Amino acid sequence: MSEMIQPLQEDLTVAQIKNYDDEAIRRLKAKTCIHSAISDIVFTRIMTSETTKEAWDTLQEAFQGNERTRQIQVLNMRREFEMLRMKEVETIKEYFDRLLVVVNKIRL
Repeated sequence: MSEMIQPLQEDLTVAQIKNYDDEAIRRLKAKTCIHSAISDIVFTRIMTSETTKEAWDTLQEAFQGNERTRQIQVLNMRREFEMLRMKEVETIKEYFDRLLVVVNKIRL
């Protein structure tokens, strides 16, 4: 089924009309959830999106990037991990916390 809700056809049953209405409501709720979960600054990126999928794809591209961007980010994080050194004024716990931050970024 396409993302846009198609207009109603002639001679539909009551069940088909109910399914159509339920689908329309579900799509509007999904778009509303996306809009309400983001800040005003981020909202300006997706306010012109016609469909929920288009809004979601825009957000995904903005925050995750495409596959090549993600690969480069992982390489940079691995390099950051390899370059981590404990500072002389740093406790083991502080160093370990910094280390875990980088490791968790790579996992994500």
